[in-house]
Amino acid sequence: MKAKSLIGFVLLAGIVLSALEWISIENTRIAIPTVLITIILSSFLYLKLYKTVHNIDMSTSEFAMELFKISIVILMLVSPIICFGRVIFSSEKVNSPGIVVAYILIPVIFLTLVNVLEFSPPIRKLKPVTEQKIIDALRELEKRLNVHIENVYLLDRGLERAEVNAYQVGLRKFRIFVTEKLLSALSAEEILGVLAHEVVHAQRKHTLKIFLGGLFVVFIEIMIALLLLRRAVLIR
Repeated sequence: MKAKSLIGFVLLAGIVLSALEWISIENTRIAIPTVLITIILSSFLYLKLYKTVHNIDMSTSEFAMELFKISIVILMLVSPIICFGRVIFSSEKVNSPGIVVAYILIPVIFLTLVNVLEFSPPIRKLKPVTEQKIIDALRELEKRLNVHIENVYLLDRGLERAEVNAYQVGLRKFRIFVTEKLLSALSAEEILGVLAHEVVHAQRKHTLKIFLGGLFVVFIEIMIALLLLRRAVLIR
């Protein structure tokens, strides 16, 4: 098995194993810590393999933050199974609608907080990109598209060192984030093309639309879950 395939397999194995543990272990007090330990160990192994394959150096704090992020992502992917697994496979009753809401919302809230921390220049002390050609091109794009970008920031920690990536963030005040790897791997023209793509995201308010769409999906998820559980007389 190739190294990159093994990385993906570890992540998938962590999701599957966590789900199976939750469904098969009847005692909730045992099931919860078992699932959490499996998620953390899977995330740890995934991160170690990723570091080795991509030859990335990380400080202890960077490693801890990446470990937390990956664990939350796995928890989000497993949360629907946590919510419905025992109900479907073991006919276990749910004592309160609040439990269903918590199963769905808690991972979403955690991941939202992680993203807020990730893309907060003051908290992360991110450096703005200072290359004059990039700044001039950005200002020209702003004029053409009638949108203001607060700044372009450099992402250069943790797994970001291996990523060729860019992000547009912000619901009203727009920022663009680019990885250090992107700046080193692409030509000047390619970088400008990436910036243009991100500025269009801001101009069309895609981040706001995705945010509102995500809220709507979570709301519908909760409503469907509660209706299904009530109709099946699974909530006492």
